[in-house]
Amino acid sequence: MRIRLRLLAVGVVVLAGTLALAGAEKPDGAALFAKRCAACHGLDGKGLSEKKTPDFTDPKWQASFKAADYVVKLKERRDRANPPASVVGLKDEEIQAIVTYIRTLSSKKK
Repeated sequence: MRIRLRLLAVGVVVLAGTLALAGAEKPDGAALFAKRCAACHGLDGKGLSEKKTPDFTDPKWQASFKAADYVVKLKERRDRANPPASVVGLKDEEIQAIVTYIRTLSSKKK
């Protein structure tokens, strides 16, 4: 009986650990970009002229792009008194995932 209880306890701990790891997956930068950024930057990242947003696929823009600076910029927008809706509630790791995704857009320009 004690062995069964111990095995059951071990099984519960293993299951709990597995569920915790599943919930700790890295955020999907592409999905976050589509949901949070595309309204102003375009789904393809090429920017919207009417909103005067940059073309993230432009090699010149990418060459000047410093990921660390962009992370700071998004965090500042998120943390100000009246942040844009697109950054409200973003976690640090989500911001990092978005910035990492933006870097991938340079190879998608046609």
